[in-house]
Amino acid sequence: MGDQISIECCITEPSVESFAIDCARDFAPNLYGDMLDTGVRTIRFPLGEVAGWGPRWSLPLGSNKSDTVDKIIRGLDIFAFPLMSTINSDETFYKTLKEDINPFPWHYSNHALRAAQFVYMHLRIGEEEDEAEALLMPFRSLIENSLFNAELGPYLKGWCSVTALKSLDQIG
Repeated sequence: MGDQISIECCITEPSVESFAIDCARDFAPNLYGDMLDTGVRTIRFPLGEVAGWGPRWSLPLGSNKSDTVDKIIRGLDIFAFPLMSTINSDETFYKTLKEDINPFPWHYSNHALRAAQFVYMHLRIGEEEDEAEALLMPFRSLIENSLFNAELGPYLKGWCSVTALKSLDQIG
């Protein structure tokens, strides 16, 4: 036990994350509980995956700890930071939330929270409200499963409601 280390890198934007948590509290309050109080990072990836640490994406914590620390620093410097620096605008963050590609696939996320973040960014960059549901359809079953099989429609309508528009007014 405890002989491996795994590191997860996260990309977040506080107003987007806050909106997603508010949506969960407002529209699915019994589904998430204490998880919401700790902060939920939905755009995340295992550092070991992008750094090529092997099939478990972890490093052994053997006797040479300085070698492990060096590998972590190299992984962050060579792989994670350059990858994360490509998400440098509302548009690239929105695109990252929308797509299902490595190293940020939907299955690494809490799907309901990622969908709420997507809706927020969709509205923030000026897209039409009614387009959001169609763009989320490829992920509908994932989202509904994370809502414990509740239908996406009522939650999506809530996310696109006055709450969303109020949140957007507060940032702009």
